[in-house]
Amino acid sequence: MSRVLVVEDDVESCRALTELLAAEGFDPLPFESAERAWSAIENEPGRPHVVVADVRMPGLDGLALLRRIKARFPALPVILVSAFADEAVWSEGLRAGAFDVFPKPIKGTSLVNALRQALAVRPG
Repeated sequence: MSRVLVVEDDVESCRALTELLAAEGFDPLPFESAERAWSAIENEPGRPHVVVADVRMPGLDGLALLRRIKARFPALPVILVSAFADEAVWSEGLRAGAFDVFPKPIKGTSLVNALRQALAVRPG
């Protein structure tokens, strides 16, 4: 089962994403802050196979988390989601190494397809 780390500061959005991914056969691990998610990625065995992170969060935001992940674990795919996913956010995310960027509200089928694609190209 593919482990997906879900990083979303909005409790309801985090719950909805977690439920969607579980229903699609993924093993979602929810985090309400990028700091906690980074700690889990860095320190816990069994790192996630894919990360789904909101762009705008208090403290460490999704783009900063993406940059940290790519600097330390470049093969780990990261998908960004944002209620403010305009052209600038989309291009900045892709330049920083995001696998994809999705606007909110998220279309479940599109996200699930992107997760499956990310897993298919992920080494190991």
